[in-house]
Amino acid sequence: MNNIETNISSKKYLDNDLDEFYFQWHITNKCNLRCSHCYQDDYTNSSDMSLKELKNIADKLFYALSKWGKKGDISITGGEPFISKNLFPFLVIS
Repeated sequence: MNNIETNISSKKYLDNDLDEFYFQWHITNKCNLRCSHCYQDDYTNSSDMSLKELKNIADKLFYALSKWGKKGDISITGGEPFISKNLFPFLVIS
C-alpha cells in the first residue's frame, strides 16, 4: 500500500455503500482576502507544492480511487486557489 492510500484510506470510507469519496485539497495558504469566517492564519505561499508534486499527489489519489472503485469528489481550496500560480497549469495537466 503506498503512502497516499495509507494516509487517506480508512475502513469507514471504504466499507460503505457510497460510491463517492470526498477529498478537500488545500493547494495553497496564500490569500488576498481576510474573510471574517475563515480559520486561515497563514496567508503566505511558503507551503505551496510544485506543479510536479501536485501532479504526483493527483496521480496517487486517482489510482487509489480506481482501486477502491470509488468516484472522487474533490474540492480544490486554500487560501485562495485562484491566485495560486499552479492552479490552472495543474488543472490542464490533471
